[in-house]
Amino acid sequence: RVVAIGAGPQRLKRDISTRKYDKPTALFVGLELERKGGLVLLESWRRVADAMPDAELVIVGAAPPPGASCPRVHWLGRVWDHEKLRTLFLEARLFVMPSLFEPWGLVFHEAMGHGLPCIGTDTCAMPEIIDDGATGLIARAGDADSLADALVRLLSNPAEAEAMGREAHRRVLAEHTWTRVADRIGSELAAGA
Repeated sequence: RVVAIGAGPQRLKRDISTRKYDKPTALFVGLELERKGGLVLLESWRRVADAMPDAELVIVGAAPPPGASCPRVHWLGRVWDHEKLRTLFLEARLFVMPSLFEPWGLVFHEAMGHGLPCIGTDTCAMPEIIDDGATGLIARAGDADSLADALVRLLSNPAEAEAMGREAHRRVLAEHTWTRVADRIGSELAAGA
C-alpha cells in the first residue's frame, strides 16, 4: 500500500504578523528555467510590465537565456546565503513558478511558509499544493496570457495577496512542517503494525 505523506519546507518563518505586502514584487526561485516555466514567465512579464509599470520580477537561481530583455526583471543567480533568500521571500508580494513539469515543488511550501501566495500551473502536483483562490492562483501550463492575468491580479491587489498569503502560511504551519510529516509517518507505521 502507498500513502502520500508530503514534506516540510527547509525554510519558513513562524511569525509573519508584521509582514508587509506593499511592494509589487514577484519572486521566482528555480535553477531549471525552461522546465520551471521561466520562459513562459518572461513572455507573460512583458504584458505585466505594460499593465503595471512599478511591478518587479526577481529571479533567483536560473541564469538569463541568451537575448533576454524584459523590463524590471532582476537576475540574482544562485543565492547561497539563507538569510538573503529569507529576505527575498519576505519582501515579495507573491511567489511564481509556472512549471511545465514539477513532480512536487517544495519551494511552494517554503514560499507559503513566509506568507506568500503562490502562482503555479494546472499540471503535476501544483494543484495539490496551491488551493486556487485561497492560497494562490493556478494558471494554465504554458499559457503566457493565463499567467499574466494571475500575476496582474495579485500584484495589483495587495489586500487579496495578503489574505491568500496569510492563509497559505496558516496551512503550512498546520499541516506541512516536518513535525506534522513525522506525525503522519508515525500514524501510518502504527496503523500498519
